[in-house]
Amino acid sequence: MGKPIKSFKEKGVEVALWETKNGGYSYSISKRYKDKTSGEWKESKYLYKDEAEMLARLLVEAIKYGSDAAEHAHEGIPSGQGKSGKPAQYELNQNDIDDIPF
Repeated sequence: MGKPIKSFKEKGVEVALWETKNGGYSYSISKRYKDKTSGEWKESKYLYKDEAEMLARLLVEAIKYGSDAAEHAHEGIPSGQGKSGKPAQYELNQNDIDDIPF
């Protein structure tokens, strides 16, 4: 898997923006923390209230960034049908929606 187009991070919480095969975008969410006992970095799927609020802000930023992809074309971000800055042209059908893994 390649690298995300852009990542939004704050205190161990991260939202990454990925381009999909059809020219749209998807988002990944992660939380990393350092285990106090072992000193190892670990990931968790649980968030405290303040982290959930942080995640909400980061998601808004990431979604806005993806929506404004044309504005960021000068940064070399691929977007829609291989033309930098062109918005994706696709529609979701019921089968696509049912395949979302959450």
